Amino acid sequence: MDEELRQMILQKLQGPGWTSIRGVMKDPRSDLGDEEGRRVEEEMNAMAEEGLVTLWWLNIKHQDEGMLAVALPDLDLAAELEKRRAWATAEKIEPTY
Repeated sequence: MDEELRQMILQKLQGPGWTSIRGVMKDPRSDLGDEEGRRVEEEMNAMAEEGLVTLWWLNIKHQDEGMLAVALPDLDLAAELEKRRAWATAEKIEPTY
């Protein structure tokens, strides 16, 4: 468990109620599969297993790309993104680690 990373994720959730892996990374343009990306994913999965967040897979419209996101447990991220006509759709997933 990385307490500093966990606190950063929880802080990001206070605004819109969700954040993606890119929203937490120091350099959001870096490769999601690098060491930092894996560390963020692992922490998000651990938090989901503890019931602190729910995991979502973001499908980015107009791109063949997706990424992991977390949301507060009571937030339906799929409905929220649809309501806002966002750049992505979301599918709720189970922890992967």
